[in-house]
Amino acid sequence: MKQKEHPLRSQKGLARALSMTEKAIRDMEKRNIGLDSIARRRVLALLLDIPPVALGIVTLEEILLQQYQDVSITPHAGETREKDATFDLAVYTDRLKTLWNRNHTGTAQDRLTQIAAAMADLTTELPYVSGDDEKEVRAVLCRYHHLYAHILRDQGQYDASIVELEKAAILAERAGRPHLLAVTLLRIGSVLRDRGTVFEAQAKMEAARENITGENQKRRQANTDYLAAIDCYARIRNLERLPEALHGVVLFDEGYAKAHLTQGNREAKRTALAHLKAGGKIIAETRDILEEEFSIRITERTYRNTKVAAMLEAGWPREALQELTDLMDLPEERDMTRQNAYTDYLWAQAYANLRLIDAAATPAQDALVRMKQIKSRIHIMRIAGLQGQLSQLDSKNIEVIRLGVMVYS
Repeated sequence: MKQKEHPLRSQKGLARALSMTEKAIRDMEKRNIGLDSIARRRVLALLLDIPPVALGIVTLEEILLQQYQDVSITPHAGETREKDATFDLAVYTDRLKTLWNRNHTGTAQDRLTQIAAAMADLTTELPYVSGDDEKEVRAVLCRYHHLYAHILRDQGQYDASIVELEKAAILAERAGRPHLLAVTLLRIGSVLRDRGTVFEAQAKMEAARENITGENQKRRQANTDYLAAIDCYARIRNLERLPEALHGVVLFDEGYAKAHLTQGNREAKRTALAHLKAGGKIIAETRDILEEEFSIRITERTYRNTKVAAMLEAGWPREALQELTDLMDLPEERDMTRQNAYTDYLWAQAYANLRLIDAAATPAQDALVRMKQIKSRIHIMRIAGLQGQLSQLDSKNIEVIRLGVMVYS
């Protein structure tokens, strides 16, 4: 339906715009393969001016919401893109920074439609630019995929998150941005690592049900994800001229992943924590660079929380409690709901590992309330695993029962 000279008329042009192969486009058109992704349907609807409802991706609530939204939110969606139309990449860059801030302080889950629309706009622009301009557009689009994947991860959609990050990796490579590729691989490692912690939580839940086979299976799945995350970090080390700031994050993330695999090995525990501390030192010196250049925010509280989590995985709950006690000297970050609630969860997990049931249940309840407010499924699953662990210790304890009701209601 596009005009003859339109870049999106051909399979080749559409494949280029979507950062896909021509074969994948042919499979969509001829074999109805590849249209099972809601995110991809949204992009195609916006890119090709297809009414979204025709692809079954708009609910009545979304239609009503759209009627009240400012038209400027999606500047090019639903319009035919002309070559001489004004396109300001800075607008999308600034909007991305605003969205990241929103997600850091709470959640940007309610902005997924806007993010998808911006991604569609940037994708539509690709056929009209070349050279350095094309690389810039690809780089910004890559960062939008990072944010989209980060939100999917928080929702517990780990496979979908990795798919988005794999697209981001292709964009980073085509843009000739090795540093952006490194950030993408770091984010893939984080998703794998977090999925591993969810499998660990599920293992605790299976143990509470006395399903030993299920428990062992979940633990194996968790270890597989941790090893896959470590492979991502090894791949990053092979990239040329890695900035010191990103090197710090690699050490930091690698240490946390390795802490999950120590399995009682004292030397492995020390190595994991040494990586974490070394990475944390570099991060403290390059914090502003990480946030401004790479949209990676690791505050002092984030670092301390991760260090405590690693200590707990290494089997050092008393040392973890001491670290948490020291952390109390830090002011609570009012605009960091997720990290503040994560601290409460870590208190609960440390007490649970010491078999102090009442001390564990109360902070877990406080953490759960806040995690439900921001709809962070990964943290809700962690608390569900903690509840399973506590119920194994005393299933009749009133606070454990109350926590279970809160988790599953």
